[in-house]
Amino acid sequence: MLRPSRILAAGGIAAVALAFAPFWASTASADFIYGIDDSNNIHEVNTSTQSSVEVYTNGTIPSGFSNAFAYDTARDQFFFIDSGNNLEFWSRSGNPTTLVTAADLDLTSNPQPQNAAYYNDAYWFFYENTNTLVQVPFTYVAGLPTVGSPATVNGFLLSQAGGGTGPSTWTNTFGDIAINANTGILYGATQSGVLFSVDLNGGNPSTATSIASGLPSLQLSFSSDYSTLYGQAFGGGQWYEVSTTTGATTPINGFITQFSGTDGLRDLGGAATTSVVPEIDPASFGSVLVLLLGALGLVERRTLRRLSPAGAV
Repeated sequence: MLRPSRILAAGGIAAVALAFAPFWASTASADFIYGIDDSNNIHEVNTSTQSSVEVYTNGTIPSGFSNAFAYDTARDQFFFIDSGNNLEFWSRSGNPTTLVTAADLDLTSNPQPQNAAYYNDAYWFFYENTNTLVQVPFTYVAGLPTVGSPATVNGFLLSQAGGGTGPSTWTNTFGDIAINANTGILYGATQSGVLFSVDLNGGNPSTATSIASGLPSLQLSFSSDYSTLYGQAFGGGQWYEVSTTTGATTPINGFITQFSGTDGLRDLGGAATTSVVPEIDPASFGSVLVLLLGALGLVERRTLRRLSPAGAV
């Protein structure tokens, strides 16, 4: 028969295991993908636990929807277009600041971009309903991005994906874009369900290649190692794995993110390998476990003394 102290020890260890189960689960090949919602809050989505946490609650962003969200994973910095078509910058402290105005981006008379990605020290997006890809290059001072005034904007007019020449065959209403930093290939998903690619190597792309059509309208983000392209449907928040070769979209069972009614994230920006949201790391867990086992040992020794005959050692 197990002594009461043994039962206590086993129960204590089991309790610790249960308490730290979410930690063990979240460390298994997790990616942390960032996106912005209808209320202009920024979220971190854990692809392993299929959960999310709000990392920025809107404070000073102008009312209306923000979009064209992009994440610089190397510097842990965020970029997006606000409702006034200004390019906003946030680095996890304070509130976002305006980095580039709508006039500098030639967005005073153009619709708000619904797509963006960060790549090679630049912010990239398509003008909405066009095949013009825009690159906003940054220089860095003390780790912070700066842009000339007026902004340096390079527009690359692309041939339509698959050779189409008009809106009836390829309408760039997005959707989203994501760029594989290992290969320099941009992938775009339009609202009409077209998936295409653009090779950014050489810095002056001219042709978009059609991959597939008939897809859901998706927001896009690569995993942190660029091995997996994720898609999330804004309507309903369902997540998918997207094949960059065939365009096949595989729904991820149970992986749904909804923030405003049934709306998902309005735009995705990219992924980090680790979360900056406070959580228990292995070293901390080990220290807690050592302390717990020590405490359980002390309880057992005291119990044995109480149960031992008088004078026994």
